[in-house]
Order: sequence, then C-alpha cells, then structure tokens
Amino acid sequence: MRAAWRGSPHCRRPRRVVYCQARSQQDMTSDAELAAWLALTYSSGFNLARTKAIIGRWCLDAARPLSALFQLSDHELATQLDLTAAECAAVHRLRGQLNSHARYCRQIGRNGIRIITRADPAYPAALTATLSRSEQPLLLYVRGDMPPPRVALAAIVGDEENPDPLTAQIAHDLAVLLADSGVVLLGAMGQGPGGVVVKGAFANGCARALLVAPAGIATVHVEAELARAIAQDRAVILSPFRPDVPGSDLNTRASHRLLAALADAVIVMRAPAGTPTHDLATTALQLGRAVYVWDADPDDTPLSQSHQGLVDAGGVPVNEMADVLDIVAHLTALADGRGGDSQAKPVSDTPAADVVAGSGTMDPAEVLSVLSRAGRIPDVLRNRLQQRREVTVR
Repeated sequence: MRAAWRGSPHCRRPRRVVYCQARSQQDMTSDAELAAWLALTYSSGFNLARTKAIIGRWCLDAARPLSALFQLSDHELATQLDLTAAECAAVHRLRGQLNSHARYCRQIGRNGIRIITRADPAYPAALTATLSRSEQPLLLYVRGDMPPPRVALAAIVGDEENPDPLTAQIAHDLAVLLADSGVVLLGAMGQGPGGVVVKGAFANGCARALLVAPAGIATVHVEAELARAIAQDRAVILSPFRPDVPGSDLNTRASHRLLAALADAVIVMRAPAGTPTHDLATTALQLGRAVYVWDADPDDTPLSQSHQGLVDAGGVPVNEMADVLDIVAHLTALADGRGGDSQAKPVSDTPAADVVAGSGTMDPAEVLSVLSRAGRIPDVLRNRLQQRREVTVR
C-alpha cells in the first residue's frame, strides 16, 4: 500500500487518498492483449466505426479478451461477429503482426507511456457515462499514474490568450483551495483551457493534476515542473492519440471535448465568446457536466453577455463567496459518494458542508469563519469576502 495523489506538506488539509497499486497499468493488461487492440485499431484497414462495432460486440458486450478473437476460424468470425470474407482475411493477416505490436507496447512502456483500453477497468468511468460508445476512444495513452476513480476532477478555465491579472490570481487561489480539499485539477497541456492554472498551482506544491494532451504524448513538450510532478505521482498526462501523432486544430478540439467529458466541474473564470474556453464550457454543458460561471465585470459588456449566455444555457452563476463553498461541497460529496455509496450525499465531515447544507443566505463573516476552520483561505478570496463584509456592515 502507498499513499498516492496526496497534497504536499505545504498544503494545510490535503484529502488523503490511499490505494493499492502493486503493478503498473501496463502490467495489468498483457502485451498480447494490448497487441491485439493495436493491431485491430491501426492495422486492420477497417474504418474506426467498424472497429468499434467489432470491439463493442466482442469485448464490451460479451466480456471476452480481444486476443481470443484472433484464434477464431473464418466460420466462427462470420457467425459470431458477422465478418465478411474480406474482413476474415484481414484478421488472419493481422496474426502475423501481433508480435511487432507487442514489441511496440514494450518500447513505449520503457519510455514511461502506458495504454488503457476501452475494456480496461481503469478506463475513466466519466467517459463511458458521458460520451456515446461511438465517441469513446478505444485506446488512451498515459504518462504517470491515473488518479483513483473516486477522486473529483475540476477544470478552472480562463482566457489564456488575454488573461486578466486579478482573475488569474483568483483562479490560482481557487485551485489551491480545491487542491486542499482533495480535488484533482484538470486542464489542457500548455496554454490550453485550464493548463495555465495547473502550471501556476504546481509552483505552490499543492496541485495534483490530470492534463489532456492535444497530440501524441511523445510529441508534446513536458516542462521540468510537470516532469517532477509526474515522478512524484502528482500528475499524469493523458492522450487519445498514438504517441507519435502531431498536433492539429482537429486534434485540439477533440482533446478539449475529452477534457469536458472528464470534468466533474468546469469553473469558468473568464470566457469571451468565440474563445477555446467558451467552446469548452459550451461542450461541457452539452455533455451534462456541472459548469460554474464566475461573475463578470458588468462594465465589460461583451464578457458579461458571454457569461450570461453560459448561465442561460445551464451554467451555475458564482456571484458570492458562498458559491465557492457550494463548488467545494459538490466536488467533495462526489468523491465521498464514489468511495462508498453510488449516490453522492452531503458531506458531513467538513465545515463547508455544514454551511452549504443549511438554509438561508450566508453572511460573509460566517463564510470567512467556515473557510478558516476548513484550512487555508486564499488571499484574494479573503479580500473579496472582507470587502463584501464591509458593504454588509454599512
């Protein structure tokens, strides 16, 4: 047993998640099985929809290993999977390529890249629950250890191309607050939505993060801070693309959709219309994910209209500091629910939940008191609460 995905000693109240990981994910799925997935996915000549249909019927519905499919006769392939004569011949040709695919698995494994198949228990449940089977990637490539299934994932996103200093500081402090509560940060690599917030939080030493790559893992640049976090089991990179696939606009959009599907919550700090952040938030809403929309400066009419549009589409407005507690309580309740009962329930062991579960409007002084008992209060959040308290007193 080892403690993984836990906060650094600099965090006040990291939620400790202990899990057993006796073997790496690559070890848990044999090279022969992974080779079968790689061969059918990339070398069969079948289009992706046909490949997914075959795998869905054989592996997902019948719960059979894909490697067993290559042992079937033409008659069995035709009767059990409705394969044509040409498709049967293609499967037979693939048998001679399985060893080379197995060697490839071992090669990328030596480079720290692991493969999670759609039939693997480690495949993120959020993707199977949110995306249709036709949209779910057959293979996920990861560098680092995936967080346990019970933890909550949240993306804090802003306008990375034209950042506002105050909003960026609030986003950073909110990331630290969520990390203190045991939430894993989610973002796109580099300058993509959520990526800048994750990078800033790493410098604090508290962040645990899952970063979605817009290209193959072998092609993306890994900065020293992220490399250290991966080595310390505080971060993981995930990609639905083969390791050598370069980035493109299409791949970036696909990775953002994957990010939205993975997120238990998307917290929108600043999302002008037409930006990748706004598109990501819209996608998350369409997928039924929780989207929280930060109160925009009313003097910035275009931004206010953009944020109001997200609220009108189903986003939850964040107007008061009490709303921040709602976010924390929602995410910690999800994590606690996954650790036991299947349904999330109000958290009873955190001060934040006690207030959120109560009725009526929270006084800013009360919110300050609650956050003080819960742990560290980010300076920017404290200042805004104090300002609201002064207004209330007047």
